[in-house]
Amino acid sequence: MKDKETRIANVGSLKVPISDVVRDPRGYEDEIMEIVENDFVEGRVSNFGGWIHLMPDAADIAELDRGLLSRCEPLYTQPKGTCSDCGLGPCDLKKAAGKCGLELESYQGRLSLRKACRGCLTQLVASRQLLNYALKLHREDTKVSMGEILNIQDHAPTVTVLAGIQIKTLRDVARAQSYAEAQLGKLFQASYTGTGSVMDFESMVLHTGSVLLLTMGLAEMLKISVFGFITAANQELETIEQFPPATLSAGWASIEPGKPVMAFVGDDFLPAWCAINYMKQNGLTDKIEVCGMGAAGDDIVRFYDRGRIIAPMVRSTKAVRNGVFDVLVVSPGCIPLDLLSEAARVGTKVIWVGSNGVDDLPDSTDTPVEKIVSSLLGRAKAAWVRDVEKAGEVAVRVAQELKRSGSHIIADADAIKQCKEHKQDCDLCSSVCPVTLPVSKAVRELAAGEWKGFFEVEKGCNFCGRCEEVCPSKVQLRDIIVAAERKQAAQDKFIMRPGRGPVSITELLQSAFAVGWGSIPAMVTIYGCGDAHKEEIAWIADELLNGGYMCFVAGCSGAEVARSFNATKKKYLMQQYNATAAARNLINFGSCSSICHSVPMYLMLRPSGGIHLYGNLPPLGDSIFLGGAQSVIIWGALPERMYAIAAAWARMGSTVIVGPASSLGWDRYLVGDRYDRSKWWVYHGETGEKREVEPVKEHLIVPVETKEEALTMLARSVINVKDYRESRLTHLEVLIDFYDRFYNQLPEDWHLFVRSDFELPPRHRRRIVNLLAKEHGWEADGMKLIKARHRDGRLMTMSEFAASYGMEQGIYSTRLVSQVPLRLREKVRKQAEAEKDK
Repeated sequence: MKDKETRIANVGSLKVPISDVVRDPRGYEDEIMEIVENDFVEGRVSNFGGWIHLMPDAADIAELDRGLLSRCEPLYTQPKGTCSDCGLGPCDLKKAAGKCGLELESYQGRLSLRKACRGCLTQLVASRQLLNYALKLHREDTKVSMGEILNIQDHAPTVTVLAGIQIKTLRDVARAQSYAEAQLGKLFQASYTGTGSVMDFESMVLHTGSVLLLTMGLAEMLKISVFGFITAANQELETIEQFPPATLSAGWASIEPGKPVMAFVGDDFLPAWCAINYMKQNGLTDKIEVCGMGAAGDDIVRFYDRGRIIAPMVRSTKAVRNGVFDVLVVSPGCIPLDLLSEAARVGTKVIWVGSNGVDDLPDSTDTPVEKIVSSLLGRAKAAWVRDVEKAGEVAVRVAQELKRSGSHIIADADAIKQCKEHKQDCDLCSSVCPVTLPVSKAVRELAAGEWKGFFEVEKGCNFCGRCEEVCPSKVQLRDIIVAAERKQAAQDKFIMRPGRGPVSITELLQSAFAVGWGSIPAMVTIYGCGDAHKEEIAWIADELLNGGYMCFVAGCSGAEVARSFNATKKKYLMQQYNATAAARNLINFGSCSSICHSVPMYLMLRPSGGIHLYGNLPPLGDSIFLGGAQSVIIWGALPERMYAIAAAWARMGSTVIVGPASSLGWDRYLVGDRYDRSKWWVYHGETGEKREVEPVKEHLIVPVETKEEALTMLARSVINVKDYRESRLTHLEVLIDFYDRFYNQLPEDWHLFVRSDFELPPRHRRRIVNLLAKEHGWEADGMKLIKARHRDGRLMTMSEFAASYGMEQGIYSTRLVSQVPLRLREKVRKQAEAEKDK
């Protein structure tokens, strides 16, 4: 043991003891030596030291979390006052601390953690099942990779950044998966028994998000390495901008009529993979249509070019009620849905492949295929088959032989009759709709024979059924909404790109200068589960692309964005834009698990800042928070998985903008206070002094109500402390343009972002200079600023202002004591301790 502790790694001319890098090597000494010698940069180690947080608990990297949360504090909008988590309760925490000592605010943090943990569960289970199947097919020492052109340092950043180990083989995948499972177990336990501070709980929430990204990265590694998913990391730069080609047909009208139709829904693509292999072996690929919904649909099209994406997971119940599918194969997904009863009412046969039972179905896993097929072709409505190979074969054979007839769509005459007989003008249906759809107006219009209102309702309907439940006249509103969808099915066809998988550092470096200097306003990732109005998320993407942003999508948002059609260009959105990491480009990564690929700032900080990507979250999150032009928009009334994903991005120092319905449904945000000057500071990298800076990034997780507000909030969120002159000019210009366009005014705090007249957008310079002088007490000579008004009221020269507010260009800054240069660290640590004592 002593020999291992004293092993020395060579980093350039430096000799680095492994014991100075990792607290407990846990038998990974050889791997740590390789990481230190290959990935540590001499200049950074000599100035800042080096550390690997090997498979850390939340507490091991809590400094980053506390730094973020101290500036953007938790805001609980619907606090729960009574705790019943243990046998000593219930305790009314509004009156006093619980019997265990838990305070009211801490209890909100505990509930937040519980919600984030639940959001991780289905992905964690899916990744484990995928790994188990991969190990069934291959040995543990089988090599894995995201693609041939990726270096080991870059190919799985969301895994290596948290776990601190290299992922080279299936054995490494298993180690990381076991670590993720152990972490989630600890976090879940804390969500029921923890009694720490609210900051402790919210730090664990952020850690839960990182665990989710890690397990997503493992799933992607397996999909590409073992199951043949297409990956852009196998493409050369000359071909990557059109990879994969935008030729995939999707939507209802893409299904070839006259053929049996199989549909797969949920997180698990393995039943589809096995079914398609069976079809290929038996020459059936041109005889059966294969469709997917949710993650399964996004995955299928990455290994089977005849696959069809029909609907997002959240709208799969509505899709099933259309009665188009002959066989439905269901696995657990991001949200629980009653698909079995929906399938039964339209005669669709169901194969449930989850590890747990459902609807009292007997377990047919060990039943011969012939018997299961015979049962489903007879009176049985569903079968539970846990063996994915058997489930795939059964699905194909039932689809081949099943004979169904008749339409399951409500007749026009019946729909109109029901609406006419609805005498009460009560609007109850509209009042309970979670996305505020004008259902009652559509009912009145249909009573007069006009379907237009229901066409609009259908676009935003996620089929929750609340409207139908409260209708006093028992109008079959969901059947009518499905009928509206079928009337438009012939036009429901769009062209998209399948998910392309990861981005390489080589690809990113082509745009690094443009991002750093503001030629690209920002990198924006857009997520959505398809439960908002169909056109809104596409509008957001199109606006950003036209504005020169680099845009990424993943999960169900990919297909929802792809639906947008430009009548002038006669192209769908993914046909209009290239698919590489560059300005005005749109990258679709793939299903939910591919969210792990949309972290390009991780990769860019390795060559630009010498920050290695192994167990090294604190400097990465701190650097992105202070200087990363990277933000996220999450659009829709979203499942708990997105709650954990938002936490992951917040820990990366990126602002997450959630809306429109999610701004009502989420009950915790991480928001800043631009007026509290005590929060807006950094450590100066040359002196160690605390420097007051602009109130940016103002928020980490923030709600908005409209798509226009999402864009203005985005423009605010990418203004950074470390902005170079040109990037600050670009960011101010975009912010002002959005506010002028949507609100016909300037943002009320715009003057707090002005550091010099060199950074003023030329089109707005005259107006800004005049307003600074007239309304904010600055002094100007023509278009040149002479004196600035500090936030504390002092009038000072521009050089004095630059030395006391904001950071000079190119000067290192940080919020974390551990990331202050070594020569200043002890001084800063003592200052921080003295302030804490006060």
